[in-house]
Amino acid sequence: MDKLITATTTTTEVAVTTKSSLIDVDPAHPDKITHTEKIIIIVMLSLLSVVGTVGNALAIYVFANLKQKLTSTIFILTLAGTDFITCLITIPFTITMECIQFMVSVDLICKVYHFLIITTVPFSCVVIVAIAIDRYMCICHPFHHWMTIQRARIIIGALALFIFMFAGIVCLHYTIYTEVDMQLNTTASPHLTFVPFNSTADTVTATNIGACEINPNYIDPNFFSIIRYIYPGIFLVSCIIVLVLYSLIYRSVIAQRRKKLRIKSAQCCLLWNATSLDTQQEAAEMTQDIELSHVNGDERVTIRQNSTAEDPEQQNNGAVRKCSLSKARIERMRVANVKTAFTLFIVTLVFILAFLPSWLMALKIVQMHVVVFYTHYVYNVVNPLIYAFLNQNFKTELRRIFRCEKR
Repeated sequence: MDKLITATTTTTEVAVTTKSSLIDVDPAHPDKITHTEKIIIIVMLSLLSVVGTVGNALAIYVFANLKQKLTSTIFILTLAGTDFITCLITIPFTITMECIQFMVSVDLICKVYHFLIITTVPFSCVVIVAIAIDRYMCICHPFHHWMTIQRARIIIGALALFIFMFAGIVCLHYTIYTEVDMQLNTTASPHLTFVPFNSTADTVTATNIGACEINPNYIDPNFFSIIRYIYPGIFLVSCIIVLVLYSLIYRSVIAQRRKKLRIKSAQCCLLWNATSLDTQQEAAEMTQDIELSHVNGDERVTIRQNSTAEDPEQQNNGAVRKCSLSKARIERMRVANVKTAFTLFIVTLVFILAFLPSWLMALKIVQMHVVVFYTHYVYNVVNPLIYAFLNQNFKTELRRIFRCEKR
């Protein structure tokens, strides 16, 4: 029952009860934080914003200017772009919202803020899953040619579209307008002018303009309860997938290493046996078929050595040289792929550790602590530092930039 209420005195006794929300997709803001906590949040987020903006800008510049772009380069650029937007826009936005205690007068500002919050975290999750799949296919199934640069871009576009649609649906239900139940005591406040009620104490529903928060009345409660579990569910499912894939990658690397050791051992035995042959005729009857494949599946080289030629020793030396060069090249590429996988695994591990406390707080498994909650922004800052320590191309390009060297 909506009624027009006009108060002409300040002695009105009004009891206001805000309706509780059915969903708290981003419970970053408890009811009250202390002044000390606010100062810590402002200082911490300000430092993260500055460092992250500079670091991710360098990462974008370096990887965008690489001459040879791989699928991993595309995914790293996507992560760096997401982190750059987060550090440049979302973190300062969060600082402002904390300073004003989420009290805004424009409803659009409320929706835009939560759109940014809801977009960046799930998008980072799904991109990390795509990276894990890419590394798994590259290392465990290098000849399937499944992931290409064009497909990587299509996957990123599809993931972005899905996340934007999800964030758009959810952010529309964040608003500064909330319905409140107001109990009016008409006997104690005779100076109130309103449409008369049948009793001395009545309850009306009015619209309150206040903090930016979720309003479940805008959407079906059943659908809202589903949305509540989708947001943290994306994080959980992503973590499980990447941990399984990187476990398979680790097992594959160990298996390849053991196989390589067995091959070396067999080669040593063959070499020892070959030196014990009495005649060159027995050695000349050996035929060697070697098929070498580029790690990324772009090249395929076949070397067929038949030692029954006129000069078997000379041909054998030539084949060994070609074989050694090709094997060395493939080994370098295999090691490079493993190093890239290790770097991106560290990125994934940091992501899980950074967001785990916030995820537990969002599900109310642990008690909310707003300073700890905001530490998830550390993830958006440390990625360039990880690249600087573990990626040789990134380190080389950074030295060139800071020394003002030409390419």
